[in-house]
Amino acid sequence: MRETAAAGEPPKGLTSSEFFFLLQRADRLDEKFTGEIREINRSVKELDDRLTGQIKALDEKFTREIKEVNRSIKALDEKFTGEIKRLDTRIDGLEQKLMQKLGALQLWFIGTIITLLVGFGGIIASLLRH
Repeated sequence: MRETAAAGEPPKGLTSSEFFFLLQRADRLDEKFTGEIREINRSVKELDDRLTGQIKALDEKFTREIKEVNRSIKALDEKFTGEIKRLDTRIDGLEQKLMQKLGALQLWFIGTIITLLVGFGGIIASLLRH
């Protein structure tokens, strides 16, 4: 019957003209809705393609920016590492100088104490002889 309605042939046999009309109307509505569904699917696909393109463009942009930031961070890290090594070397040099000065001061202090002790010992020995 559906084929008959789609072909637009008049009803044969048991179907009434009202039923035939309704069947034709249902067939036209089916075609209309199928067309609208296809149009919506096409619009959805276009929108999906457009959004996919925008997402890819943003992904590429962010990837480039992240790589740029990583390069900057790496350059700063190398710069600071060099500065830290230079400062460590300088601190080590200052520490060695300080240790040498403290060693010299310690020897000077020990020499002063020994001189004082020998001097007091000489004074005590002189006083005991007299």
